[in-house]
Amino acid sequence: MVQQKLVRDTFCLSNTIDLIPYSIEKIIVIKEEYTLKRRNLLRGFLLSILTFILGWIIKKESDNTILHQDSFGEVTGKNTSGTNQIKLLTEQLADIRKKNKQIISVDEYDNLKVSIPGGYDWQPAIQQAINDTISNGGGFVLFSMQEYKIRKPIVIPAGTRGLKLIGVPKKSVINNVGTGDAIRILGQDIDGLEDNYVQYVMLSGLRIVGNLASGHAIFAQYATKQIRYEELDIETHGGDGIHLENCWGTAIDTCNIQSVNTCVYGYKSQGGSIQRSWLTVTRSHILSLIQCHGFTVDGGNIIGNTSENQIIIDYCLGMTIQGNNGKL
Repeated sequence: MVQQKLVRDTFCLSNTIDLIPYSIEKIIVIKEEYTLKRRNLLRGFLLSILTFILGWIIKKESDNTILHQDSFGEVTGKNTSGTNQIKLLTEQLADIRKKNKQIISVDEYDNLKVSIPGGYDWQPAIQQAINDTISNGGGFVLFSMQEYKIRKPIVIPAGTRGLKLIGVPKKSVINNVGTGDAIRILGQDIDGLEDNYVQYVMLSGLRIVGNLASGHAIFAQYATKQIRYEELDIETHGGDGIHLENCWGTAIDTCNIQSVNTCVYGYKSQGGSIQRSWLTVTRSHILSLIQCHGFTVDGGNIIGNTSENQIIIDYCLGMTIQGNNGKL
């Protein structure tokens, strides 16, 4: 009896010893799982606290911060308070939208171009881009590096203010395939009021080509106050390169004009200047100025042809021609 009990106890002890490694491993696993859960819980708790604090800070700053535009047009953050915050922010966003409308690319209007033999007539697209820019109070009309054929003149109408046609020099080409002028700037003189004059207009970086049947490359009348033509390449027109009538304050700078009737023609156009420009190879005159007082031709290259009277100056007071290179 005693022997049987001893055998039974020995068996139980043996089984218990065999289970000890398993039990220890299980305990270790359970402990590790508990530790991991506790860490995750603590991490989640801390993350919730940080999120709350960060959200409170952002809300606090947003309650006191709006955009501020200084006198130079730079938009910065400014802390303020009061009931006019929403109104001021709304005005600033409206101003940003307006500025975006004042930079227009002609290529955005390519759906208005008209198919013609050998390409497209871009005049409707260019004209609409100009009209929209004028309606927005002025701005920039951008030309990309390609050829824009036109069959009718591009018109800058009376009363235009602050319009700038900008291209890539020698790469943005306006090809006048029609019989009229390429660009017409049509200010008007009504009762001597300036409201219908064209003012603060610039043409820059455009190459304007045509044909012997076309009119002037640029025709301008009653265009006053800071009218600039710069980095233009003008060639092959039946009319003049730049034709001015009753224009004041015209600046022609760094332009190359050739193979036209007269490079620059001016009538009753005062206070203008031609600087750093090439005027050459014409069918009539290099320069013809009539009753153009206070006009200056300086620092250019003037190369005539075999005909006489390359420069016509008629009744021009305060006229200055100096510092030019070339041969007449």
